[in-house]
Amino acid sequence: MPIDPEAFLKQQSLHFLVVEDQTILRKLLHSHLTEEFPGCRITEASSMAELTKIDFSQLRPDLAIVDLELPDGNALDWVEERVRAPDQPKVIILTSVEEDYVLFRAIHSNLPGFVHKNDDTTILHLAIKTVLAGGVFFSPTVRKMRSRMQSDPSFFTKVLSDREQRILEYLGQGLSNEEVAQLFGLRVSSVADHRKNIMAKLNLHNQAELMRYALEKGFSRI
Repeated sequence: MPIDPEAFLKQQSLHFLVVEDQTILRKLLHSHLTEEFPGCRITEASSMAELTKIDFSQLRPDLAIVDLELPDGNALDWVEERVRAPDQPKVIILTSVEEDYVLFRAIHSNLPGFVHKNDDTTILHLAIKTVLAGGVFFSPTVRKMRSRMQSDPSFFTKVLSDREQRILEYLGQGLSNEEVAQLFGLRVSSVADHRKNIMAKLNLHNQAELMRYALEKGFSRI
């Protein structure tokens, strides 16, 4: 008789990590997980400060459900590190972020699950089951966003190099050429050239337009 994967998962002693700063949503996630996976353990974090204190060599959750936008920082770098490192929990991003740069990096970070907060709770449950079973799940809202990016001829990935995207991330935060040069180990003149090329490729004419573009697309929110 074939094994029902959902019934099998419910029989396991699963450990979840929920990273969410909104108390109501965190409690709703807690209730949903305990109802769907009786006997599971749940560890919670509501900030980057709490998240970075967790010792994953001791905690070892099976799955982390992570909101990217936390009160003291963006969790995207943390997610990318978990995805790259061995013996780390599987990760599902659950977020309301809509800025292009944040979405692009998250989608292309090789994480197994990405659900938008505009999706239905049944979608989140399906994502959890799929990722725990070793699959990959991007919600309908996320897939629609990815399709929009791919079809937009002016999307920044089609005009900016990877290096230019990372430099724009810091220029968009208001760092000077000197500060960016120090971060990347470049000459100040090289950063100035990158700034000029970025603005030309994006048809931006001054620092104010550069800052506005970086904010609207999410470069300055990482």
